[in-house]
Amino acid sequence: MDRPIARCPRPGQGWLLASVVAPFHYEAPLDGHIQAMKFRPSRPMGRALGQLLTDHVQRHGIAAEVHAMVPVPLHRKRFLERGFNQAMEIARPVATGTGLPVLIRGIGRQTDTQPQTRLAARERHGNLRGAFIVRRDLQGMSVAIVDDVITTGATANALAASLRDAGAREVHAWALARAVPGSGSRQGEQRTLKPHQRRTDIISPMAGDPRWNSWPYPRKRSAKHVRVTDDRRAAIRNPP
Repeated sequence: MDRPIARCPRPGQGWLLASVVAPFHYEAPLDGHIQAMKFRPSRPMGRALGQLLTDHVQRHGIAAEVHAMVPVPLHRKRFLERGFNQAMEIARPVATGTGLPVLIRGIGRQTDTQPQTRLAARERHGNLRGAFIVRRDLQGMSVAIVDDVITTGATANALAASLRDAGAREVHAWALARAVPGSGSRQGEQRTLKPHQRRTDIISPMAGDPRWNSWPYPRKRSAKHVRVTDDRRAAIRNPP
């Protein structure tokens, strides 16, 4: 378990995370799957990725350190655009595998902040000032923030500040991957994906793993669906 960087780059704010768990580097082939989950978007992909984090948490007994998990909340605008919160989808299989509750009510993102990937490390703290709000009692609890990728840790640290203000005794951060300088892949960079591509065509090294072959990407339409769609189009073009 490492901190994502050797020194906290956020002047005026201390490092509030007790530990950071990120079992993978944010690089190929995993980065393509994370990008596909967020930008295609693909909700089932989030649960498949969450199983990788679950395996790591269970193998190392990390869940014994916390009482509950808190997925990093999305602002309502971004939630409506994507249709789901990727951090929540990653947290679902972790909750199933560990029995830890997931806290959602009373924890939100009240500011539609600029994407962190566009900012330098020293700008990220200011971008997140006052972004999160916690309206529930966490007195004495040890909680784990769940996210997809950790870069500088600014997002998790800002949320940790709000959780600590609500009474949390200790805050950890669990992420699927850690963006390492010089790894050759930056969070937020999207690969160009053709509309007909299946998910297993995006990143080939994982194609042999059955967890990555469960869902075609995008889903194929059934013959019945195609027939109904074509009939409706014909009715519109040639009204009675």
